[in-house]
Amino acid sequence: MQQFLVIGPVIFFSIVSCISQFKDLSELGRIGAKVMGTYMITTVIAVLLSFGIYMVFQPGAFGFALALGENMEAVSFDLNMDTSLLHTIINIVPSNFLSPFLQSDTLQIIFLAVLCGAAIGLVGEHTATLQEFFEACNSLFLTITTILSRLIPLVVFCSVAAMIENMGRASILSIFGYAGIYLIAILCMMLIYGLMVLILGRLNPITFFKKNREGMLTSFTLSSSSAAMPTNMRICTDSLGISPKVCNFSIPLGATVNMDGTCVFLTITGLFLARAYGVTVPQSAMVSLAITIILLSLGCPGIPGASIVCLCVILANLGVPIEAIGLIMGINPFLQMANTMSNTTGDIAASLIVARSEGLLDLDIYNSR
Repeated sequence: MQQFLVIGPVIFFSIVSCISQFKDLSELGRIGAKVMGTYMITTVIAVLLSFGIYMVFQPGAFGFALALGENMEAVSFDLNMDTSLLHTIINIVPSNFLSPFLQSDTLQIIFLAVLCGAAIGLVGEHTATLQEFFEACNSLFLTITTILSRLIPLVVFCSVAAMIENMGRASILSIFGYAGIYLIAILCMMLIYGLMVLILGRLNPITFFKKNREGMLTSFTLSSSSAAMPTNMRICTDSLGISPKVCNFSIPLGATVNMDGTCVFLTITGLFLARAYGVTVPQSAMVSLAITIILLSLGCPGIPGASIVCLCVILANLGVPIEAIGLIMGINPFLQMANTMSNTTGDIAASLIVARSEGLLDLDIYNSR
């Protein structure tokens, strides 16, 4: 989609602009550790919660998709992509400066952004000039991203309409049942974010959701964490009172590594498709499956459709045919809208909690109406 044209520059200039504000890099390290720690907590919760919700409801009749084999369209994906965490860590340093932007490799872009941001404070008399330049570029690409994201809702509508036209009633009911379970899990994640704001941040969660309402709707509509970044960062600073030192770093980073919604998607979708194709997943396999999903979410490639590629890995581990993905392709764009809303809400909640712990939260702004 159009927003991936600028995903690299948006992340790069946001993080460079943020890090260049730090005069003490130890402060940046402390904030970064807190942000990543909070992201990991929500990731583990998302996986465990998804397992629990699926085991309670178990949507769809066991093996119902086996009768659809002749009517299913062939679905092919590039499975040569390495999604392992080890490969992700090794590959974080790019071979040159341009390739991460051309390939939309977001982790490599973050590495370059951190390096450039730290170096800006060391160039002496040109520091102020470079800070102004990168801040201007940041504003430019955030604005471009907002403009390019206008057509995403139309794509979602067309996809769901095509699914309803081509599938039988029983299959559609099973798929919508699965979608309902998925949305329940996303709603539970929202409640968990509220509890974290209350317990860890010692703040009123109702105020958090009221002031983040625009960000949640924007993320849901655009179905892209990168496209929603301009709105989310504005909400962090203007409505919630979070210092740019925190949100200008945590929001772009969260768009890459904080994949709570993706964890929910991989868990519930993997188990649903296994049930649809008559594959029984023993409880002994649940722990290894949970670990696999967490590692996949951290090593998820920064490209369009990466969650589907990761789902292929899950299905292969469960012994489910890859063409099973064709069952959910029609409704997948809608699911990704909820996925994105969960991801970005988690990013903002983590930013709020970290800012509170660092004394970088303006309580007057947060508590204002």
